Amino acid sequence: MKETVTKKLYLTAVKSSRVIMLMLGLITIVQLDAQQMNQYGHITLNDVGPDFELLEDHGHIHVSYNDAIFEGSTVIELSSGFATLTNTCGNTPPTISIYTADNTLREAIAFDQTINIRSDLFKRYLYFKNNKKWTILDTETFEVSTVSVSHDISVMADGSAIYYDDNSMAIVMTTQAIEIDFIPRAIEVDKYDNVYVFGKEKWMLISADQQTTKEYKDGSLYEVVIDDGHVHWVEKKVKGDFNYYTHYSLQSGSIKKLDSVSFDRIAVQKPISNNRNRGQDILCPMFPDSTDYPFRVGNSYAEHQKYGGTPYLHPGIDLLGFPDQEIYAPVGGVVKAVLTTGSFIYWRLALGLEDTDDTQEGYLFAHLDPATIPFTIGDRVQAGDYIGSIVEWPVADFHHLHFARLQHQGEIWDGNWLTKDNVLADITNFKDESAPVFENIFGDETIGFRSDNGVDFLFANELRGSFDIVCRAYDLSNDTWRLDVNSLWYELIDLDTDEVVFEQDAFTYDFVLDVYASSQNTTEILETIYSTFGPWESEGNYDRRHFFQQVSRSNGDGVIDANDKSHYFDSTMIPDGSYLLRIYADDAVGNQNSTEIVVRIANLPASTSDELNTQIEIFPNPSNGKFQVDAKDTFVEYYEIVNTLGQVVKVKQRLIVKQTNFSIEEAGIYLFNGYDANHKQVVTRKLVVD
Repeated sequence: MKETVTKKLYLTAVKSSRVIMLMLGLITIVQLDAQQMNQYGHITLNDVGPDFELLEDHGHIHVSYNDAIFEGSTVIELSSGFATLTNTCGNTPPTISIYTADNTLREAIAFDQTINIRSDLFKRYLYFKNNKKWTILDTETFEVSTVSVSHDISVMADGSAIYYDDNSMAIVMTTQAIEIDFIPRAIEVDKYDNVYVFGKEKWMLISADQQTTKEYKDGSLYEVVIDDGHVHWVEKKVKGDFNYYTHYSLQSGSIKKLDSVSFDRIAVQKPISNNRNRGQDILCPMFPDSTDYPFRVGNSYAEHQKYGGTPYLHPGIDLLGFPDQEIYAPVGGVVKAVLTTGSFIYWRLALGLEDTDDTQEGYLFAHLDPATIPFTIGDRVQAGDYIGSIVEWPVADFHHLHFARLQHQGEIWDGNWLTKDNVLADITNFKDESAPVFENIFGDETIGFRSDNGVDFLFANELRGSFDIVCRAYDLSNDTWRLDVNSLWYELIDLDTDEVVFEQDAFTYDFVLDVYASSQNTTEILETIYSTFGPWESEGNYDRRHFFQQVSRSNGDGVIDANDKSHYFDSTMIPDGSYLLRIYADDAVGNQNSTEIVVRIANLPASTSDELNTQIEIFPNPSNGKFQVDAKDTFVEYYEIVNTLGQVVKVKQRLIVKQTNFSIEEAGIYLFNGYDANHKQVVTRKLVVD
């Protein structure tokens, strides 16, 4: 599996130019060859970055640059070399690697987050949002400093930060603090040390000898570009279903209108959802005007994943599409974030359902092409609005929209949100008719057993005490990419009476997750649901998808916590005897499948078992398959022969006389289990057929 994606890196610091879209609350510094806007209101630039290629080989993303290949997904040009950023969608700390101009690695530093990474004008410092703080990295000395503010900052040539202080409502610089009467969306400094502060409705120029505040002429701020002291910005006005973008420039103290475009946000019909009554009904962001559409799904919610780092639970669903596929808002709301976690393939838009700073629900749309997003923070979105197009993914056939239901608070969301539940279960125009699939876990069996010490594997015909019940299941959703299931539950059926003697829910993959920076709580959930070691080790990446679910690690209360992590199936609460163990798996829309195995529970006290075992002889043992039984004065009413897979070879052959013969055709190891008239196991013997 190998794919190549070639891109112009116009969203990070490269060559002599620096571009960051103000729709993110950021600003741009570039050497402009020409000024023009695309249809989404973004200024497009000529030759603003080096050509580079993203290379994918077996799920690992690398970047080709300077005739060499580096691990990572983006390149940032520095004054004395360049830096690469390695980050994934998973629980792997992003790493900034700093190289000399001749490709020699100088330093590699891992951070928790690298949100909206960019450089200063002179390309020495990299700065980005990290755990709600701005982090500034000196690429010459590798020293790190932080600024604890929520709004945008800028970094000067000496590495000092310019930022807005919420308490004093002032722009803070090294030598002074200047009060302003608006909240800044972006701050930047040019090579003459002029400071530009941009708010939604007005902007300010702070120079050595003056402070000038201006209001925008037509609408509110959308995007800003600075070209060697000349300021370019785009204002946006909304009229009906159209966005109108106007491009202005500040040159020699005069504001000039350069060009304008309009964009129709509503491009699809909004049908009435069908009535599945499965909760918070929404339409799929892809093809929302289609009903019962077989959307392809590449990853499911809370699915076990591991891409080089530690395992994590996938915080959303991946709807497979194609590059440039249009995405539409399934609900209305207010844009709370437009950001990237590292490079151009990780851009995302977060939409809150309410125009409030309080805790609320919302939706995440990730892996959008940033040049196609027609909204900025604070914009209102209507259901059915176009919100961007899918970016080209470097992994073969995995161009996708990462879609999730969020919970967060604040005017601006910084990426540290929670995912609420499995949004796939609430998409009303989604069609999926395939049921989950159970795979073999032990020989020909789909269910396995492991002792509570996690070491010993148990036979189904000799279960006693507490143990794990493990299955291996996956689901397909209109594609060949394996997903995890949505829910699991199991039951025990008495073989003599056909009565259900025990049933319990295991897991429903519909719980709150803390996205990629997994907390201890999320780690406990992962290690409770999934077997993560030995031959039953769960994996989830582009090449291997094996989900081993520990269905007995649940007390059935619907909440996964520390109590479940140490929970096992306790066979002592079930009378000794033979049962049918059946496990059920459901997908997000209710398709169901089951698998089963015959088990024998035998919790006789050791002393009783030893005494009875001395009263029966089976000989010769080992043999060529023919055995003779001398039952003497035991209470054996009948017996069964079971192989190592737990399969019953001979069932309920009564011992009419105290001595009898039986035969086994195939070589192997077997168990002889004897039972009394009350179906209690009273003896067991190991048999060997040569």
